[in-house]
Amino acid sequence: MWHGLMLGMYEIVLFAMGIYGISHPTMSLLQSVGMIVLAVLPFLLTQRFRRLIGDKVTPFTFSQGFSHTLLTVIYAAFWLSLSVWVYFSYIDHGFLCDSYLARLQSPEMIDYMKASGLTEEIAMLTDGRTPADVVEMMRGITPVDYASMALSLSFIVSVPVSLLAGIIYKRKGQTS
Repeated sequence: MWHGLMLGMYEIVLFAMGIYGISHPTMSLLQSVGMIVLAVLPFLLTQRFRRLIGDKVTPFTFSQGFSHTLLTVIYAAFWLSLSVWVYFSYIDHGFLCDSYLARLQSPEMIDYMKASGLTEEIAMLTDGRTPADVVEMMRGITPVDYASMALSLSFIVSVPVSLLAGIIYKRKGQTS
């Protein structure tokens, strides 16, 4: 649970950096680096757990590595989804959508989206809607829906990450 809490707090910080990073590109860059670290963090926590529970003689099974990583990621997901719900229920008040809309309506973003064909691609994917229409659709998403998206994404990611950690950190132990 302690590792899950630490991972969850790290995810909450990344979530806050992502919100702030919409209007501040430097923070967005830092969040991108943090996301790379996030991909490695469950493995490091499982490695630490393996060192804590035994020495090189003690076996560390696949199921121990798998279950530790899975439970750590799932516990962190609950903390993240709770913070997402609290943020969108009590703190946001439309800030995220307003920030996206301001960013999308800036002249340099309009030029970039037209030059890259992104405006047409968004229109094709959303039945002719503009990027501003998509942001307005985001306003209709409830805080519970945002929280459940964070939770379900974490559940989807947790199984392959846990399988990989179980394989990587499996140790037969040494016989004397």
